[in-house]
Amino acid sequence: MANEEVPAYIGRCKCGAIRFVTVDLPEYRNRTADDVAECIRDGLKIEPVTVGYVRKHGLGDCACKKEVDHA
Repeated sequence: MANEEVPAYIGRCKCGAIRFVTVDLPEYRNRTADDVAECIRDGLKIEPVTVGYVRKHGLGDCACKKEVDHA
């Protein structure tokens, strides 16, 4: 499998920004599950994507986080 096709998960904020990324590899299954669960608790929407998608779109500037940081 080419690197671009490696499965990954992103966590998207309600403003649409990508705030979390992890690859979905069997050897990290337990850690990935824990990290994804934490993101869900934090209110992020989890989406399955590929590493190629992440490279193309990257992490976004989160308007929500800026509001909290500057409040």
